[in-house]
Amino acid sequence: IAERDRDGKGFVDFEDWVEFFDRTGRGMSPRRAPVERGGSGVQEGASGDEGSAPRLDPGLEEAVRTAFDSYDIDRDGLITFGELKAVFAKQNRVASDRELREWIQKRDRSGLGGVSFKDFRDVYVTRLARRAQRG
Repeated sequence: IAERDRDGKGFVDFEDWVEFFDRTGRGMSPRRAPVERGGSGVQEGASGDEGSAPRLDPGLEEAVRTAFDSYDIDRDGLITFGELKAVFAKQNRVASDRELREWIQKRDRSGLGGVSFKDFRDVYVTRLARRAQRG
């Protein structure tokens, strides 16, 4: 954990993961390919309806899944308010209920009322792409 907790907060948060992958040279592949959506077995881009998502190298994809799973306590594929609150408490992170709800709302791109793996992954890919553009 100490290696990945670059900001010294005592836990590994989303920004620490992004920084870790930037530092280790892992990141998005320039290729675009179908990517499984939310554990449903449906692949984005396979039908052409939803476009295609950037392919992440396997190690990075696994790390993003591990980060997501650390929040998805009941393993139902959705990070809910209760789970987020429990994880923050376990990590001794202080956040108001309003801040936690905003965290979820900013990431809930699918409109499910929680953060799916697809939502979580999309936010990560977007941040990674922004960092790559900044150089």
